[in-house]
Amino acid sequence: MTKRPCGRDSGLRMKLILLCAGVVLPLLTASLSRAQAIPQMTGIFSINPGASASLSSTSTISPSILAAPYVKGILVRFGWSDIETAEGVYDWSVIDGLLSQAAASGKQITLGVMAGYMTPSWVYADGAQPFNFVWDAPTFGPPLCSVQSIPIPWDPIFLEKWQFFVQAMGARYSANPTLVSVMLYGVNFRSVETSLPVSIKQRIPGSRGTRACKGYDYPSLWQSAGYTRTKVENALFAMEGYYQSAFPNTQFLAALNPGGFPPIDENGNLLRRQAVDFEVPRDLMSDGASTLGEQFAAGNGALSTNGLTWPLLTEYATAVDTGYQTLSPLGARLPKAIKTAHSVGSRWLQLYPSDILLRANQSALATAFDELQ
Repeated sequence: MTKRPCGRDSGLRMKLILLCAGVVLPLLTASLSRAQAIPQMTGIFSINPGASASLSSTSTISPSILAAPYVKGILVRFGWSDIETAEGVYDWSVIDGLLSQAAASGKQITLGVMAGYMTPSWVYADGAQPFNFVWDAPTFGPPLCSVQSIPIPWDPIFLEKWQFFVQAMGARYSANPTLVSVMLYGVNFRSVETSLPVSIKQRIPGSRGTRACKGYDYPSLWQSAGYTRTKVENALFAMEGYYQSAFPNTQFLAALNPGGFPPIDENGNLLRRQAVDFEVPRDLMSDGASTLGEQFAAGNGALSTNGLTWPLLTEYATAVDTGYQTLSPLGARLPKAIKTAHSVGSRWLQLYPSDILLRANQSALATAFDELQ
């Protein structure tokens, strides 16, 4: 595991030294009590649909979802460019409205605002270094085969702008009782999961008259950009610190991806016979569990009916709140996926509204409502 900056751990080490000397016990006890008092994101959360096939949520929550008895909360997601339309100029109106709707129905909100391809253009205009990739998602976002950009994760200008944004978001929402958790974002490209482009000249089928194309050789491009495992992990740890400062009493949810990082080691060398680097998500999980404890939750968005789960989530299920988002609407097959998730200790599920409202799923949802507490 990459060593974290010493400043992040030195405070804890000093507390332990002083504790052994018989002093500052009240301080440490207060810190533990505060962590234990952080509300936990458990239960069934409905994924608020995207607006016009985009990643960002619509401005309203379905009345049927708000009235659904087994739904504890709503996941709402936005792009950074939706909110900070110009540097220091924020439009919080849609998030405000969604929080109000949820509060009126006694529901909670999990909020995610991601950078990735939804990083505002003014960030690059201010000097942040972009990394280009070819769009390959047919169901949402920009046109297939169009070239899009994300910030280099360790770029100092990007990190500064992202820190300011997270601080502004925390200043507005950290005390809102309807907000139960915030997604740990910053290193994304086209999805809500913490991940980067990793494929090598992937063939992208055309759609609606668009010709097929190929992606780039992303591991080689990352090497050219100076990528190392150490750089990307330290950027992620820095972002974690931004959220800790902005949301001191809110749980954080890391949406992890087992294959989300290029096969490059801590020295910038390609990992032989590996398509991805499995160490980064493991390091993120280990760090979150040890550093944040109950304030940290982790999940993955690939739950389906194939019975497969991610061993890393299962391994940490007793240490942190883990859970899954379904990969797509499953219809009447949802009960099988719920059973799979429960068998590996999941504490929460993020499900599509159509699955939640399907009559055939109500018994399984009622059971999950009781079990995911």
